[in-house]
Amino acid sequence: MIRLKSPFKNGKNSVNKTTFLVSATSFTPEIKNKGDEVAVTIKTLQQTVKALEAKIEIMKKIGHSLQLKQKDEAIRKLSNNGGKK
Repeated sequence: MIRLKSPFKNGKNSVNKTTFLVSATSFTPEIKNKGDEVAVTIKTLQQTVKALEAKIEIMKKIGHSLQLKQKDEAIRKLSNNGGKK
């Protein structure tokens, strides 16, 4: 039977891993401020996207109503001309 050796001897590196995880999860004030800035930027972008989506919907409605008006005008012209172009 072959016995595999652990890459970590005597658990020394597991202590270092724990220290690294603790230092990686504890934030400095600069990182916290950066996180706040990112959150504000994300919130602003989300609001901008919502506003643009609303404008797109309005433009679609306007475009649809414009098409209907153009069709109505074409029908009026045809009916006024007696079906002749």
